[in-house]
Amino acid sequence: MQAENGVPVYDIFINQGDDFYLTITLDVNLEEFNVDEYEFKFAGRYSLRDKTFAFKGQVEKVAPNRIRLYIPSEITSKLRANTEYGSYLKAYYDVQMSKDGEEIRILQGIANISAGHAYRMEGK
Repeated sequence: MQAENGVPVYDIFINQGDDFYLTITLDVNLEEFNVDEYEFKFAGRYSLRDKTFAFKGQVEKVAPNRIRLYIPSEITSKLRANTEYGSYLKAYYDVQMSKDGEEIRILQGIANISAGHAYRMEGK
């Protein structure tokens, strides 16, 4: 995992119409850190200039130093994607952590969105 401006960079792949999950282990001193004391945000945009979110994901706290990023299929099915097989539309995402009004970005990267077609079954 590389870092830009001191923030780890990790590119993700989202299949349009599928649930998306990614579990992250935070590199912290467990004696001093409690994940339950923090709030987390996870969102992405198609363009850094556009202030409209392409998606807002959920962050689940799963262990004292572990979180799971989650985007349900109801949201991923509405994401824009390229129509060519093996070609991805890019969105830019980050994950922020906050406590007592102080926010820090803990992860950022490109969300590569691949086109889905199986989920578009009749009646769905």
